Amino acid sequence: MGIATIIAAVLGAGAASAAEPRDCPTCPELVVVPAGSFRMGSPPGEPEREGLTDSNAEDERPVHDVTIAKNLAIGKYEVTRGEYAAFVSDTKRTDGDKCWVLGGPGQGAAQVFEETTGKSWRDPHFPQTDRDPVVCVSWDEARAYTAWLSAKTGKRYRLPTDAEWEYAARGGVSGARHWGDGRDEACRFANVRDAAFSKGTNLTDDVFACDDTFVHTAPIGSFKPNAYGLHDMIGNVAEWTADCHAADYRKAPSDGTALPDKPNCLRSFRAGGYSNTPSAQRSANRVRSPADSRRSNLGFRVVREGAP
Repeated sequence: MGIATIIAAVLGAGAASAAEPRDCPTCPELVVVPAGSFRMGSPPGEPEREGLTDSNAEDERPVHDVTIAKNLAIGKYEVTRGEYAAFVSDTKRTDGDKCWVLGGPGQGAAQVFEETTGKSWRDPHFPQTDRDPVVCVSWDEARAYTAWLSAKTGKRYRLPTDAEWEYAARGGVSGARHWGDGRDEACRFANVRDAAFSKGTNLTDDVFACDDTFVHTAPIGSFKPNAYGLHDMIGNVAEWTADCHAADYRKAPSDGTALPDKPNCLRSFRAGGYSNTPSAQRSANRVRSPADSRRSNLGFRVVREGAP
């Protein structure tokens, strides 16, 4: 498919999306993504081109058809610190006292993610504004936030399923990222592991060859949206989904619903955050973590049922 065809498809796919009014002053903004079908998973050639290990590639196979039968009202942005703070203030929820954070500048190649006491969404080890995506929030806490929104608004909010998330992230495009297969344009569209990240952390391996000016998280809306009008579906922070993680897609539903829930399962999160390598910052990428895990490169966005 030529670039002109891809661009035409993207613009056409995004034309039917529409903004929804907020359900409350501190509720997330939503965009209605039109119903449709897509091929879920990484198509032939993508795992090899992106340098995936065999186990990571298996996560994204087999490629299969999924139909999202109803319009999808999904967060235009990732949930922000300010929006999450309103939830904490209203519910008096505790913050937690540990988060996996990347060590400070100057550690060079030894710099790694470590679970660190005293870190939370209020202090993820780097400065944020209320317009930055909230991080250091567990799957359990993200679910509690959606339950609070539901009670507050009288409408059902939840996390997106794995399939809904990937459908929305692709924006009608089958390539590795919503701008296509290439990496050169990444900093126009996403906050990624790039020159700014390298300079701020001294981690110089496996980065995008561009500079988006942000070392850690960026305020929502700092980069171009995909064709559905959704921002930061790739990069900025990875995002929790509703699903238990499965090793592959052999039993994946074809209707966009989540896999059957299991007690104490590992939960799926998507897209890759500001610190993840380029191969992780793709629409098909999936990762797993315990439901109580908190990471300084991991947040979430919401879905509201009953989209017009």
